This record gives sequence, structure tokens and C-alpha cells, in this order.
Amino acid sequence: MILAIILNSCDTADYKTQAETWYNETKAAIFKQSDQQADSTITLYNADSSYQTVCPYAKGHLLLKRGFNHGLLRMEVYYSQDSKFELRREVCENGKVGFDGIFYEDKPYGVSTWNYCNGKTQEEGIRISDQKIGVWRKWDANGMLLDEKDYHNLGKLNQLPLISK
Repeated sequence: MILAIILNSCDTADYKTQAETWYNETKAAIFKQSDQQADSTITLYNADSSYQTVCPYAKGHLLLKRGFNHGLLRMEVYYSQDSKFELRREVCENGKVGFDGIFYEDKPYGVSTWNYCNGKTQEEGIRISDQKIGVWRKWDANGMLLDEKDYHNLGKLNQLPLISK
């Protein structure tokens, strides 16, 4: 029984590092795969032209998508070569990142972070296909911790998909 507790505490201490390593390596691979010279670009506008979406392509592959509201960057999506992985970002009016997370086949995986537009973290945790796992934390706009909840399910970390590099 003591051995199980020791092993469990080791796993608990290490899970965030494992998720962050996966996130950083996958993010770097997505950036590398989407960093190609575009050979064509499609630009779309909403009905009153207040929102513009710019989509550069290379050899038929969508590299990224950027959305602009009244000329201000509001969202970015970077795509892996196989289009299964996406790095999604929402951007505040002041240019700071409001959300940052990786999606695999349109479902969230790994570390997801929501920020206030002042740059402080609002909420952060790990998701595996829309399921929260491990400890999630929420802060107020001044950085004071408001809530911390453990969703457990750390065994699901082995379900983090691997990107081909």
C-alpha cells in the first residue's frame, strides 16, 4: 500500500511536465510544418467587410488562418502538414494572446491557457479530447488564485497524439 502511494505521488508530480513537454514539442512541429512559402492566398470577408480571414496555402495545403476584425488580428490557427493538428490562438484587441491551445482532429489536447487581455493567466489546465485532467487553476485579473480543482484521470496522458515531424 505504501508503494502505491509513493508511485502515485511521483506520477502526480510529473504529469504537468509530461503535458508541457508534449505541448512544446507539438507546437514547435506545427510551427515548422506551417512555415512554408505560400504559393496562393485566399482572403474572405464577412457581409460588411469588418472581418477578414486570410488563408495562405502551399501546394494545396492550408498553412494557417488569420482573422482580422476591423484590421486587428483576432485569431490565428496554424496547421500541421497532415491538417490533423492545429495550434489555435485568440488575440485580444491589444495584441496579447487571450487563448492558446492545440487541437487534434478538432478536439483539444494538452495544455490550454486562457488569459486576460492584461496578459495575466485566467485559467489553465490539461485536456484530452475535451476531458479535463489533472489540476486546473483559475485566477482573477490581478493574478490571485481563485480556484484549484483536481480532475484526476492522469492515466489519459498516454492518449496524447504524436505528430509526425
